[in-house]
Parts: sequence; C-alpha cells; structure tokens
Amino acid sequence: IENMQAHSESTAHAHALKCLFVNARGLISKIDILKTHIYEMGLDIVGVAETFLNDDALPAEISIEGYTMYRKDRCNFKEGKAGGLILYIKNEIISYDFQELNNSQSESVWCKIKVDRNDRVTIGVCYRSQAASENELSELFRVIKRASQDNALLMGDFNYPKIN
Repeated sequence: IENMQAHSESTAHAHALKCLFVNARGLISKIDILKTHIYEMGLDIVGVAETFLNDDALPAEISIEGYTMYRKDRCNFKEGKAGGLILYIKNEIISYDFQELNNSQSESVWCKIKVDRNDRVTIGVCYRSQAASENELSELFRVIKRASQDNALLMGDFNYPKIN
C-alpha cells in the first residue's frame, strides 16, 4: 500500500507499509525462519498461505512477538489436510477481525486496520486450492468482492497457471 507507514500512535500514516506474502507449505517447521525475516525486514503486515495447521497447533507455537495474529485453519471449515492461512499485523497498527468475511466458508482470512483518524483498510490473505469446488470458488470471489468495496490489500496464492 503506498502512502502509509506504521506510526507509534497505533495508526498507519503517509508513507509505506512493509508487507510480505509467503506460501509456507507447512509453517511449524519454518516459524523461526519467518520470525527472523520479519524482524530483519521490519515488516508491518505478513500473509502466510498453506500453513498446514490444525487444532493441535497451539497459538504459542506460531505467534510472533509484537504482532497480532489472525488465523484460519482449513480443518475448521472443510475436510482435508494442508491449506490454512495466517495474517500477522504489527501491534503498533490498530487492527481488528473482519468477522463478516472470516465467517465465510472460503480459504481466506481478513482484518481491518486503522489508517489516519477515520479511514480503514481491509487486509486479506486468500488461497485458491487447485482442487477447489465451484462452490468454494464462488464463496472466495464473493468475499473478495465484498472486501474490495472499500480500500483493500489482498495477498494470496491463486494457483492460476502462467501467472507469477
């Protein structure tokens, strides 16, 4: 997002937020590497797809000090292994769960951040499985469309061929 930066008064202000998206293909074994990159790069927002987490993974195992975590495991909304998403937002940025979108049956996780006094930006991480059904895709596109009605930052792995 251009023209924003984390500010000590808990809002994002004019400059730039440092963002990163990664496809982890299993987060537990890579969390220490991710933490190192986050701290070294001074990141404000981090989106992670394919966390491969389930209810056995405790928040303490994947939390990152100084960041608020928004998590959605695939096992909590459909059958199957793999998948899953996490969104980390630096604590200096006021953020909150976007429940309306997080309640969807799509592989996406959403929050809102406060920028300036009265403005908000929707932040989302999405994963489109190559094996997703038409219903899953419709639901994912529905929540993306809803999120994009306002200012939004969308990160994700959409598994479309020949697109980098």
